[in-house]
Amino acid sequence: MNSIEDILKELRVKAQTTPKGQWVRAWGFNETAVAEKRYPTREELDEVSTEHPIKVLRTCGHISVINSKALETININENTPDPDGGTIERDHQGVLTGRLIETAHMRVFSMNLEMVI
Repeated sequence: MNSIEDILKELRVKAQTTPKGQWVRAWGFNETAVAEKRYPTREELDEVSTEHPIKVLRTCGHISVINSKALETININENTPDPDGGTIERDHQGVLTGRLIETAHMRVFSMNLEMVI
């Protein structure tokens, strides 16, 4: 995958064949290896599907980015505190970005999620 759009296309294809409500996941993402040099955003993942929780896991296994449906599924909202040893990332206005770091990410890491790419 050379770009975030490539990843989003693969996620869209998988979402089309995945029953609504089931997880769609991409593994092995590295922001330094895509043209944009950034993570996909929660909003971009929401454009893929609002009916599937989506998770993009960084290659290190310590960071993931999830969509709004995934945040809802694991009961994370703007009022959820950061867990010890982790970060639920928020923008400068306190809005969730969808990026989960370390123990915040572990909340979904161990779930039985379908692998996409």
